[in-house]
Amino acid sequence: MSDFKGSNNSNLEVRVLNQTVSDKDLILASFNPLSEALCNTTVQMIFSKPFYHVVRGPDRKVDRELSEQVGDIFDNINFVEHAMVATGDAFDYGPGQFELSMGKNKETHWIEYDAASRRPADTFKRPKDSSIVSTSQRWKGIYVQDGIKYFDQTIKGGEIVSLDPRRMFHITPNGAKFPDGPGLVEMILPFIDGAQAAYSLSFVVMYEQLNPKEIQITDENLPGTKETVSNILTSNNAIERYPLPPNVSMNIPKYDNRDDVHKFFKFYEQIMYRVVYPVAALSSEGGGILDNSSNIVKSQIFYDHISSWRNKVAWATNQLGNYLLDVNGYKKKGYRYEMIPAPIAARDIEIEAKIMDTAVTFGKVTTSEYRAWLNSVVQGLRLENFDDPEIEEGKKVQAPIDDDIKHKMEQIEKGKDPSSIVEEVARRVS
Repeated sequence: MSDFKGSNNSNLEVRVLNQTVSDKDLILASFNPLSEALCNTTVQMIFSKPFYHVVRGPDRKVDRELSEQVGDIFDNINFVEHAMVATGDAFDYGPGQFELSMGKNKETHWIEYDAASRRPADTFKRPKDSSIVSTSQRWKGIYVQDGIKYFDQTIKGGEIVSLDPRRMFHITPNGAKFPDGPGLVEMILPFIDGAQAAYSLSFVVMYEQLNPKEIQITDENLPGTKETVSNILTSNNAIERYPLPPNVSMNIPKYDNRDDVHKFFKFYEQIMYRVVYPVAALSSEGGGILDNSSNIVKSQIFYDHISSWRNKVAWATNQLGNYLLDVNGYKKKGYRYEMIPAPIAARDIEIEAKIMDTAVTFGKVTTSEYRAWLNSVVQGLRLENFDDPEIEEGKKVQAPIDDDIKHKMEQIEKGKDPSSIVEEVARRVS
């Protein structure tokens, strides 16, 4: 039991979300094609590069054999696939979680994760203990007590069961301030409604352009009353044409430039991008602070956003990996698990290598800094393979330097603007 004295309940924040939106409304909105596209795109980018399972011993060095064994345990239960589903749930509903079960491996004698199963957000209705005041805004069965996040799930027959938090993978969206989110769909819901209204009006505009408005009948000699003939011709001369008698003329309005409804749709769609991707808000049309920045800066901010999602996946997994080591006696021996996300940003490694090698030669980069850069560019190899290069700490890493690049670096030493030099180096080696 912790010795916290304060409370995490805020009277102003209680029920701050739109209470006219029911749980069912939120789930239906998550299946809207616009929100579905944003969710799927985000999840695919988050998991577009691998994650590495790393176990370090008491000496902080990577234990490759143990790292591979733990990685196999996670792979055997399709951990990444479950994590993708949980991340999608976090985007849609706020919390994304699945529960892991454990069993003993008869061959290795390890207690391992042997299965994983999704736990839908809408099943966390209320805490098992009615005296608990949850700070969650929608799914009250997910709450924090004494610094630990708990999961009380309502299952068949209304029974509430408490799930073991040590065997729960749980993730919330970037910037979530409550234990249950809220999800990004809840934030973009008003704009989904606006886009849906504009989309519906596009059909109205289409039919207005096709349907006749006025019928001129110049001869009363018709097979039926004037009103009957008018109704027949009006109802059959929109998408499909009905032959007009020679004594009848029809006026169909034309709106050749009627694209205002599409602009409304695009307006709401663009606002959704601003909510989901920060760089869109910073580069908004007509005054974003990054409007005059280079595409490199904008793409870096975008990839930083995706990297923060990836870090959240890694942090959520670290708890599970360390619990696995704990139940098998390795944590007490000083072993620690860490999931390392591979870099996600698109980079020109050849240009970076030229600049880095030049900086090393001039003594501007130490061996450890060079090693950190090397690790940061490895995307398809095990990071631990680069953990102990055979070079003495603190010494410069020797590399061949192009004479022209060397001259440019000397110019920087004399005070010339480094940004222009880097651009020249980039053009030269690209």
